[in-house]
Amino acid sequence: MLVVTDAQSRFSWSFQIGENGALINGEPFYRLEMPESGWRSEAVATTIDSIGQVYFATAQGIQMCEANGRVAAILNSPTRDRVTDIAFATQGNQDWLYAVAGGKLYRRAVKVKGVPAWAPAKLPRPPL
Repeated sequence: MLVVTDAQSRFSWSFQIGENGALINGEPFYRLEMPESGWRSEAVATTIDSIGQVYFATAQGIQMCEANGRVAAILNSPTRDRVTDIAFATQGNQDWLYAVAGGKLYRRAVKVKGVPAWAPAKLPRPPL
């Protein structure tokens, strides 16, 4: 799977990666919360954890979507500035979520483990 942010829309996209590397079965899947004053999510970065939750850096903060595509939580920005990038630690237990806001790097301990973007991951089946 490949998750693609769309800053101009409420939805971010999910694609399957075909055997030849082509993107197939794309759909607007992750429904993000929008600011009161606008109609765009302004999602600029994304990362995923080992249980299939996807995190988006948006104007509202870090929005965490469950595997079914719905927002389950919104983490506030560590400053008054918007979050412009997010990633899980790539060393150790991968249980730190890093965020960039206002040109500074912040981290937060989390109870889930991240999945590096370059590593293949076998995610659990989403609950229905």
